[in-house]
Amino acid sequence: MKKHALMVILPVLIGLACAAPAPGGVGTGEEVKARVEEGGAGFQCEPEKEHWRSAGPPRRGGTLTRSGTAAANLDPIAPGPRKSAPSQVYQALFQPRSCFFGDTTVVPVLAQGWEVTSDGLTWTIKLRDDVKWHNKAPVNGRPFTSADVAFTIGIQLAGGQLKSFWEGVSHQTPDASTIILRLSEPDSEFLQKLGYFDNVIVPKEIHERDGDFSKVAVGTGPFMVKEGGLKPEVEEFTTRNPDYYEKGDDGKPLPYVDEVHSLEFKDYVAEVAAFTAGLLDHTGTFGLLKPEADAYRRANPKAPGFEELQFTHAGIWFNYTKTPWKDVRVRKAISLALVRDDLIASNQGGAVIAGFVPSALPEWTWPEAKKRERFKEDKELAKKLLTEAGYPPGSLNVQLKTSGQYAQDAEVAQQHLAAVGINTRIEVDGRSFSVILQGYDLEDLAWGVIGGQPLLSYWVYDLVESRSRLNILKFSDARTDTLAAAQKREMDPTKRKQIIEELQEHLVEMMPYVPTVSRVYYHFSSCRLKNWQPSKPNHNHYGIKVEWLDRAGC
Repeated sequence: MKKHALMVILPVLIGLACAAPAPGGVGTGEEVKARVEEGGAGFQCEPEKEHWRSAGPPRRGGTLTRSGTAAANLDPIAPGPRKSAPSQVYQALFQPRSCFFGDTTVVPVLAQGWEVTSDGLTWTIKLRDDVKWHNKAPVNGRPFTSADVAFTIGIQLAGGQLKSFWEGVSHQTPDASTIILRLSEPDSEFLQKLGYFDNVIVPKEIHERDGDFSKVAVGTGPFMVKEGGLKPEVEEFTTRNPDYYEKGDDGKPLPYVDEVHSLEFKDYVAEVAAFTAGLLDHTGTFGLLKPEADAYRRANPKAPGFEELQFTHAGIWFNYTKTPWKDVRVRKAISLALVRDDLIASNQGGAVIAGFVPSALPEWTWPEAKKRERFKEDKELAKKLLTEAGYPPGSLNVQLKTSGQYAQDAEVAQQHLAAVGINTRIEVDGRSFSVILQGYDLEDLAWGVIGGQPLLSYWVYDLVESRSRLNILKFSDARTDTLAAAQKREMDPTKRKQIIEELQEHLVEMMPYVPTVSRVYYHFSSCRLKNWQPSKPNHNHYGIKVEWLDRAGC
């Protein structure tokens, strides 16, 4: 049995931290891709000496203002859009270390160490004994114990948003500081799942009183929801937890700031304007696109920042209830019609070519040259395949649904499809594209980006395995199912990569959807924000407790 105080999981290294921008800009998609493939080289982690730490003693106090999601409700368990406050209020057993951007080395949070058997089936996790729940009713500051972990597992299995993470997992609690987890089969990403930012632990008292967690948030984290501080989908305030157990560099309990003010922006232009006007301390989850980032860098050449290649990609998605899209020849023709370089140009260079495994997963995705070969343009072959399938050029008139954020790229794809005789009418829906696709609200085709996931199996199992609860595409193929399940069980990284290589080749032949490009987002902080930790998958989730404000910095 292996013992761990901390452990490097299968690498999921993306991006870089505070890299030098290209002359006159923040860096092109190609430059970001090259640095991604270096896996964060040059940013080695030396605890308490990480590159992101600011010089000088930290200052305490003040309100950190950020762009974020003002939760519709406070429930971190129920399926639905991700929440903001729970990410600061609740904690998971583990989390990414975040020494540099893209660093997913897992470190204990509510746990203090663990052991795992050689077959990967039994995990014994020792918990911290100095953690207390917030001193708020109905939990009232009692100690955190293994019974809380057991309760949370049961709530997730009863229909939580992460039910799939816990299926096939049984548990025992031999004492208050130990939880034993037994898996029905090996899971190559189980540790990553334990450290996933939404996989938080919740107390039973709230559920026993209210029936869910939507009204009150009581966690173990560094912040608490301020009384009356939530205006759903508008703004929210969280305030310092005075009893938090972690200490800062000054020897006093974290966090450094008194409160966090999260503002929800419905409009990208408004968010950019608020940040450039100095009203926000750092950019939001998605940061800036390249044109706005270039302009901001020119005006603020010394502004701290980093580039993020998203754990997702834009694509064309099919309605499998319609006859044309059930034919693999038609799906392949769609891919052959698209010119990826035009889509990169549409993003003014702030994008890279994508495959079925996002480019932000360099250990698993194909090199760019291979992606260009497997997803190359060939309009004549596209026309031939359409004709063989019984849809000669000009005979298909279909809807291409998208959301406002992706309308410009959809227009580029529309031109490509027209060149092979597929006539599309674009419908722009004001909702989030993820909502559109998850609701299967498309007549024929859809263009856009679904929510990103740093877990590899989301892309090579959840989205494409026919029995998966997360297979929102309703795609089904026996060979895909076999390979998807095999990679999930394989604990040897080398053997797993071989399976994933074979699976990616097979997906190109089946084309369950058409991946195209991944956007690059650019993040900046204000001059007064210090100790800005470049966390992934979302810098809004982990690093706020160590950030501090210094108005003299401006």
